[in-house]
Amino acid sequence: MIAQKPDLVVVDRNDVPLLAVVVDNRKNLNSDKAVEFRRDVLPDLGGAYTPYFMLVSQDAAYLWANNKETPLGDPPTEHVAMGDILRNYASNGTTNGRLTRGMLELLVERWLNGLIVGQPVSGPFLPESLRPMIRQAVGGDIRRGPER
Repeated sequence: MIAQKPDLVVVDRNDVPLLAVVVDNRKNLNSDKAVEFRRDVLPDLGGAYTPYFMLVSQDAAYLWANNKETPLGDPPTEHVAMGDILRNYASNGTTNGRLTRGMLELLVERWLNGLIVGQPVSGPFLPESLRPMIRQAVGGDIRRGPER
């Protein structure tokens, strides 16, 4: 099996990876399905270890504080509803009510970039468990994974 790559990687100002993001816009993504997805995909990310891992659909994002001892079957550290976040960045780009994968990836990138540069957004769009990573990422960047 060819190792997958994260869709987005947040790096600090020294180019050290902090957060690997995988965008998968499946319907009805819930915590149990997210755990199963992480368990299946994380070993295949080609050694792309990061202290945080996020799985994002247009409905929800699931975040794990991803220390190397965290079992793959552990539940997410945080769950974030994505509806209000995404509405802040776009009002279109859907196919039959679902965002296209590329559009969702772009919106997630804009959201995370806004957090990194300190762009104020209204609402509780910064999960508590992401705050330390965002503080580390200030002055950093977001790298895009390979095109699929």
